[in-house]
Amino acid sequence: MFSQIATVGQLFTQSFRTVRVRKNVFLYGALIFSLMNVLMQSLLNAADYLFSHQPSVTLMLATFLLLIVIVAMMFLNVLYYLITVLEKESTVRHSLRHAFSVFPRMYGLAFCVCMRSFVWICFLGFLISFAGKNYELLAYIVTAVGLIMTALRLPVFLLAPILLLSGESVRTSMEMSIARTRGHWQDIISHTTIMIVALFSAFFLIGLVFFALLSLPSILGIPFSEMVTLLGIFLLLAFLIYLNQLLLGYATAFMVALADSVIAHPKKT
Repeated sequence: MFSQIATVGQLFTQSFRTVRVRKNVFLYGALIFSLMNVLMQSLLNAADYLFSHQPSVTLMLATFLLLIVIVAMMFLNVLYYLITVLEKESTVRHSLRHAFSVFPRMYGLAFCVCMRSFVWICFLGFLISFAGKNYELLAYIVTAVGLIMTALRLPVFLLAPILLLSGESVRTSMEMSIARTRGHWQDIISHTTIMIVALFSAFFLIGLVFFALLSLPSILGIPFSEMVTLLGIFLLLAFLIYLNQLLLGYATAFMVALADSVIAHPKKT
């Protein structure tokens, strides 16, 4: 028999309290990474445009390197929020500096987790999709198999990043996480799924409300210049990018709260 971990409602409440206590670090961090994401996406779009009009090996390599930088930045993004949640006296500067300092070790952990949790199979399916239309079905099958195997294996590594930040090695963090999450696989899957659905729904509804407000003048027949309309669209997109960052920070706080609850309720002997 297993100890009962916190309910989803309790985790949502605890996560909200965590974000509220460190709201300034979350708000400024969300702004920083929102700007970085916009910059990286703009560079990627520019590279894609240039490659489509004048393809070259140099431009292809530059695009590949840019993709590596974008992936690293996304990883650093999550790491920033993780450190902000775990360290009570965190500041924006401290979270950024600590994120950069532990980046190599955490990246090594992520690589090992991807290999042992079969996430790499999903990536393989993604690569197969570029082989042409004749391989689309194979790509879908490989990706589906990868997602199933990942769902079965990835939850046992929930505690690994937290243990690594506490000073454990990559291998020890993974083994300890597997041991401490034993018996809680179903709880981790169900709680995480509910959290993802809730945050996606919140993002969609908030975006829908703001889009409706933006469209209201045209529906009512109120004349606006094209410049004002474009400005409204720009502000809406900027808000959604920023909101996405805030929800990512909240999701990180939720996963840490879930991990703490799993640690506090080990399997009874």
